[in-house]
Amino acid sequence: MFLVDFDTARIVPDTEIKEQMAAKKPYQEWLDHGLLTLDAWAEEAKGKGVKLGGFNLADSSRRFNMFGYTTETMDMLLYPMAVGGKEALGSMGNDAALAVLSTQPRNVFDYFKQLFAQVTNPPIDPIREEMVMSLVCPVGPEANLLAPQGPEHCRRLVVEHPILSLEEMAALKSYEYKGWKTAEIDATFEVGSGAEGLQEALARICEEASQAIQGAYG
Repeated sequence: MFLVDFDTARIVPDTEIKEQMAAKKPYQEWLDHGLLTLDAWAEEAKGKGVKLGGFNLADSSRRFNMFGYTTETMDMLLYPMAVGGKEALGSMGNDAALAVLSTQPRNVFDYFKQLFAQVTNPPIDPIREEMVMSLVCPVGPEANLLAPQGPEHCRRLVVEHPILSLEEMAALKSYEYKGWKTAEIDATFEVGSGAEGLQEALARICEEASQAIQGAYG
């Protein structure tokens, strides 16, 4: 940042500008009181006796099939990550038929494709490239950036990783933390209801989500 101050007839250095801006409001105090972390939420819930639900190993195969896990996924992706702590290298190309044109059963997410190239060479990830990339995501209601700055701008929940642990999921579902709580919405529909059932389910999900946000969960 470069600033020429004509009133004082001098060039104001970058560090001085940032120090002046940072000192205008008690930003650190707002962050300390308003910013929450999912780790702290789960830790407090655990201390209050929130218990995890049992894991049904016998039901694992059905769930893997339901969410599209194939033998290749298990052997080529999950196994190397579990054993070596890193994702296996592979080709970025995909010559499989488009889901919309395929005659074989496909997962729902196979029908969605990016309209732009989003690749790096070598691949970028938050472990090897932690200096320039992070998976940390603040969630929750965002205050108006054009409104006067206040503590409400820092009322966010920091999620360190997009994959939640069983402890974190249990805490979110069953424990209220510093005024934050969650609502559960059923995102399923009867298979026999067909396309109309899917449309009705989507409308219902949107309506329930809107009511939750406008009510006690917003």
